[in-house]
Amino acid sequence: MNMNRLKYLGILVSLLASTSSPAPVRISNMNDFNMPAWPGSGNLVLADPICIYNSAGTAYSVTVTGSGPGGAFRVTSGALFINFAVAFAGSSGAFANLTTGVARARNNANTTSTNCGGGTNAQMRVTFTNANLSAAEAATYTGLLTVLLQP
Repeated sequence: MNMNRLKYLGILVSLLASTSSPAPVRISNMNDFNMPAWPGSGNLVLADPICIYNSAGTAYSVTVTGSGPGGAFRVTSGALFINFAVAFAGSSGAFANLTTGVARARNNANTTSTNCGGGTNAQMRVTFTNANLSAAEAATYTGLLTVLLQP
């Protein structure tokens, strides 16, 4: 596809976030990732500040699975697809890349407020690389990220 046409049409992506958490761990303030049209160069990076609560202590693990084959982090439009990366940061702000289906231990849950008192203590980040976006055809892509928190 002509790059100018791709740049003009843009690539629209919607990632829906689904959460599943056994008590006493909860996640709040999680939003869908709605990506603006891609300008034709550079990575697209989206971050979502969230709140992690655990009434049993600050430790928890987060596991993220995508909707692509084998749980891959991928958005699709029919047979078309774009792979992306997912990273997670605790209150320190240092992001760690996630592997689909693999738990990542964290130790920064809020223990007093299920919504962090209206604040946040973690972030999810989604990155679409310039290379993957450059190779993609213009379309509307969608995908699902499932986030599992465990104490």
